[in-house]
Amino acid sequence: MLKTLIVLLLSCSLAACADSDTAAPADTDPIRPSPDTGVEEDADEDVSPQEDTDPEPDTDTDTDPEPDTDPEPDTDPEPDTGPDPVCCTPGETSCVGGAEFIECVDNGNLCGQWTEAALCPGGASCSANACDVCVDNDDDGFGEGCLAGPDCDDSDASIHPGADELCDGIDNNCDGATDEGFNVGEACSVGLGACEGFGQLECRYDGTGTFCDALPSSGSTEVCDQQDNDCDGAVDEDNVCGGTNPDPDPDPEPTSCTNDSYGTTNASSLSGVEFFSGGFEEMTLCPGEGYDWFYLGHLAAGERVQVELAYNPSTSSINFSLWAGSRQIKYGQGSNGLREIDHTLSSSDVQAATERITLQVYYSGSSSLPTGGIDYLIENVSP
Repeated sequence: MLKTLIVLLLSCSLAACADSDTAAPADTDPIRPSPDTGVEEDADEDVSPQEDTDPEPDTDTDTDPEPDTDPEPDTDPEPDTGPDPVCCTPGETSCVGGAEFIECVDNGNLCGQWTEAALCPGGASCSANACDVCVDNDDDGFGEGCLAGPDCDDSDASIHPGADELCDGIDNNCDGATDEGFNVGEACSVGLGACEGFGQLECRYDGTGTFCDALPSSGSTEVCDQQDNDCDGAVDEDNVCGGTNPDPDPDPEPTSCTNDSYGTTNASSLSGVEFFSGGFEEMTLCPGEGYDWFYLGHLAAGERVQVELAYNPSTSSINFSLWAGSRQIKYGQGSNGLREIDHTLSSSDVQAATERITLQVYYSGSSSLPTGGIDYLIENVSP
């Protein structure tokens, strides 16, 4: 019995060994994935390109322009407009254009801050990162260091670049020229015929224009000589040459103009009727006479003569002049029906105590004297 059991055990043992020897092909059996999947998982980790070659994690930060390409934190000088402001040194200034500046102030966190742009004080310009000092002594806006520019005369507010040029011998607009546009010094004439006087243009007293400094001479009786002897604009009128031919240029109709006591009867002596300081006269300058004389007295050097004359410029033009003895020393100046003489006598004017100081009013137009004469007002306002 024991032998039988031993045989049976040996038989079972041999059967089991036979089973294990024939099971080797099971390693490749497709229905047993456990041994194979272990190898496949290792292979996936080694050769899978997804984790290493996927561009998305790498290009997200490269293509985002905000953190890399935004220049504002680096270039904006204003500390409060970016996370990384540009610091400045407190007290530092900088120009903004030619008239404004900015200043660096301490903002309390060890980094200065630029202020808003402000105009330089006192009308000054801004250059070299700082406001200049405007030196404007006459308060016309122009001067050294001023925004408007330099001034050619900082003692007169009427003289500066861009000012109106006057006829006064001064460069009013600082362009390097004097009295441009007024033709000062050009030849001119006044009076008609034999009375025509020649001179040159001079500036008016108010600087607005010029006048001719010539004086017409006195006329004479008309004679047959092809000349306008009586200075009325006609030649050889009133049949002075004889014959039966009618007068080619007769005199105008008789006029009602009545000459006053300041007429040409005093011309030779340059006397005239005394004209006191503060005096005022209504006068008429008549045709054929053409002169009125006013005697101011025996004046000395240092005394001031101030006389004003007014007339209607639509009728014609008249002027007046100041005389010392037989010498003319000053012309009236003005325009638009107003003339003035304001002159302080000098020692060269009054050469002798006996010289009489007189005024001559005369016609200075370019055509004949109106038949009715020229009415005018004259006032001696001398002090």
